[in-house]
Amino acid sequence: MATRTRGNRVEQLNWKNAAEVYGAAIRNDVGDGTPFEIGDFTFAYPLGIQRQDDEFIVRDPIGVDSDGALLCVGDVPENTVLSILQGAPEALIAAARSAAQEAARPAETPPRLCLIADCVSRVRYLGDAFGQELDAIADGLGDVMEGVEPVGVLTLGEISSRGDGYLELFNKTCVVAVLRER
Repeated sequence: MATRTRGNRVEQLNWKNAAEVYGAAIRNDVGDGTPFEIGDFTFAYPLGIQRQDDEFIVRDPIGVDSDGALLCVGDVPENTVLSILQGAPEALIAAARSAAQEAARPAETPPRLCLIADCVSRVRYLGDAFGQELDAIADGLGDVMEGVEPVGVLTLGEISSRGDGYLELFNKTCVVAVLRER
């Protein structure tokens, strides 16, 4: 539980220094024999804010300040139940392909533009495999997008309403949108 936060600073987890609790949890997963600096692992172990629908809002820790607070991309409300998440590169790449396939569903009007917004933390996490994610997106867009060159940006996160009217900042997302003629 995030027992003390201020905006994007998680100062305490379970009433203890956040960096110590987070670091110990990651060290258990990475293994005691591995040289360890928290900053080397934060993009592989983001924080997940549990939602009622069993989904998580991801918060990427991007550093630790001198007081041992985790600095995140996006606010973390105090008394929020958090999980330390770990994904698999293959799952992120498959999700990007799926987003592209959904965006490129055939329609009555031709596509005019394809916009891709990919969270920069995915680049850091995937490393050399980021090219595989771009290939998966191109594959997912398929023939429907013939003649339309996708454009994209790397972002610090994406803002969405999730359909419920409340805006939320998401980290570690890949958004693919196809704009069509009217």
